[in-house]
Amino acid sequence: MKLNQIIMAAMMVLLAATSSFGHHLWVMPLEDGYAVARGHVSKAPDAYDPACIQEIRAYDQSGKEVSVHRQDKKEMAVFKTDQPVSLATASSDWGYRVNTTQGKKLINRKDAEADGLKVISAFFSSQFSKTLFGPSPRNTVPLGMRIEIVPLTDPLQAGLEEEISYQLLVDGKPVAHAPIHTLDSREIQTDDKGIARIGFKGKGPRLLYASRKIPATGDKNMDYLMITAFLMFEGK
Repeated sequence: MKLNQIIMAAMMVLLAATSSFGHHLWVMPLEDGYAVARGHVSKAPDAYDPACIQEIRAYDQSGKEVSVHRQDKKEMAVFKTDQPVSLATASSDWGYRVNTTQGKKLINRKDAEADGLKVISAFFSSQFSKTLFGPSPRNTVPLGMRIEIVPLTDPLQAGLEEEISYQLLVDGKPVAHAPIHTLDSREIQTDDKGIARIGFKGKGPRLLYASRKIPATGDKNMDYLMITAFLMFEGK
């Protein structure tokens, strides 16, 4: 194997190993509303362009969708509702990215090559998040997101350390034999029906996430669309 092939292979392994350390997306409560947070669940959220948040939806305890009164701050999207929320979702487009021999860059392929970078792969990143705040019939049904993780038992009505089933869907269809990751760095494979049984130990935040690559057509700036689902709730 030639030296440049060895370097390229090593870079691909490194990129695969570090992919789970990307930014999380979730909704967090504020004193007078909610914020769409981006960063790492265990840390203070990062600043971002709120225009990247494409849609926010919220549901009450009965499962009824409630009105969202959105306000974009300088570094974050925030919103209020007329009643308490049991489930909130956020969909985002973060834009073009390239994996290069010098790491990941937040630009498209054309600009990367103009800067003299060696592009390994180019993609567009979209993320879809669900945060559970309270028991609701909506917690266990698909919401029609491009990619989503659906609990088959409401985790907020299950025992603290009870193992329950989650189904990974893309465009409403189960994704078989795909990894679902957890905040504590576990990777659980789905079965033939896209279902994985997952349990947690102790109290604290629960985060599940999964990514899929969708081949791109008609856009020279990307090889694929990277879509990621997040499911967030608190173990109490």
